[in-house]
Amino acid sequence: MADGWNPCLCGGNECYPVRFVIAGNPVSQKNSKQIIRVRGRPFLISDKPVRSWHEHAKVQLITQALEHQLFRQGGKGRRLATILFCYLGPGQALDSDNLAAAPLDALKNSGIVANDYWCSPLVVFREPDRENPRVEIYLAPYRGSVTKTVEAAQECAASGTVRQ
Repeated sequence: MADGWNPCLCGGNECYPVRFVIAGNPVSQKNSKQIIRVRGRPFLISDKPVRSWHEHAKVQLITQALEHQLFRQGGKGRRLATILFCYLGPGQALDSDNLAAAPLDALKNSGIVANDYWCSPLVVFREPDRENPRVEIYLAPYRGSVTKTVEAAQECAASGTVRQ
């Protein structure tokens, strides 16, 4: 990816999906804004819980990227099939489209992807998990069609080559 981390571990010609986990309750950025004034002009910013979630997510993602030994790589950006599994804590009922924004921004802010524009196609799942709320992110090289990408990811998962 252009000025971003190479999100796929490659051995020879094979590239494997990479799994990241952000612990804690997923957040919605869309419904969590506040207005501040700078030199008399109003600006929208995320509220404190969302900013705090982003800071924790950034640390977790950078730590995992280093564990996966993902290194900066120049070159043209590549599309990444992105799958988000959002496991919600007690009392959370967020829309799937609202859940996607924060993890995608966290991937960008942690330097794993240069721009979340390249996270396409995007699939979001939402499930309850009272004991262990979290976001699991799977990134895999896009293989020209959703079907081919899913088949390749399933082969990697079946053979145990998803990097966790």
